[in-house]
Amino acid sequence: MDTEDQFCPNCGSPVHEAATVPTPEADVPVPPPPPQAAAAAAPPPQQAEGAQRPRSRRNLFIAGCLGLIGVLALLIIAIVAIVALSGGGDEPATKDNPPAKAPANTPESTPTSTPESTPTEAPADDTGTITMSDVKMAADENGDQPTTVFSPKDTFYCVGYLEGAPDDTKITAVWLAADIENIEPNSKIKQISATGGDGLFRFNLSPGESWPTGEYAVQLYLNDAEQPTESLTFEVR
Repeated sequence: MDTEDQFCPNCGSPVHEAATVPTPEADVPVPPPPPQAAAAAAPPPQQAEGAQRPRSRRNLFIAGCLGLIGVLALLIIAIVAIVALSGGGDEPATKDNPPAKAPANTPESTPTSTPESTPTEAPADDTGTITMSDVKMAADENGDQPTTVFSPKDTFYCVGYLEGAPDDTKITAVWLAADIENIEPNSKIKQISATGGDGLFRFNLSPGESWPTGEYAVQLYLNDAEQPTESLTFEVR
C-alpha cells in the first residue's frame, strides 16, 4: 500500500485521519456599547434628580411638622403655667361649689382716689361750756392789787377764774409787746400754758432787767382755740 493511498485496499478503511488541533482562544476586547444603548440603560439625569427630590421634600415636611408640634407644646405649657399662677389656689366653681356672691350694694370696682385726711379730733371738753371770769392784771399773785400800769421793775400778774371747766382744761397765755419803741408791734414776748379745772388761775412774767416803757398785752386761749377767749392790755411807765 502506498503512502499516498487514502484507503486500505483490503478493508477500504481510511488510512489517514485528519488531526484536530485546538485553536487557542484569543483575548478579544469587547467593544463598549454604543452611546444610544448606554443612554437607554442609565436613567436620565432629570429622572435621577426627580427620584431624590420627593425624598428631600418629604424630609423637610416631617421636620417642619415636628418643629410645629414642639412650638405648640411650649405654648400649651406656658398657658397652663399662667392659668395655674393666676388661679391663686381657688377651687373652680361647680354645681356643688358655686362662686361666692359679692355683698349687696358692693361696687364692681373700687375707684382710685387719694384718701381723705382724717379730721382732727375735737378736744374732749367743749369750751363753750367753760366760763372765764374776773380776769385782770394785778401787782400781786392773788389779784388783790389789780392794776393796768406797771413800773419797769415790776412782775406782771394775770389772774382769773374758771367755771364749768374739767380738770384737764388747758389755758395758754401769750404775752405781747403791743407798742414799744424800736420793737415790732405785737411782737411775742413769751407763751406759757397750764392745765387745771374750776377755780383761780394765775400767770406771771418777770423782767430780765427792766421793762421798756410802752404798751403791752396778754391773750388767753382755752384748749388750743384759734381765737383768744380774753385779751388784756396794760402799760409800763
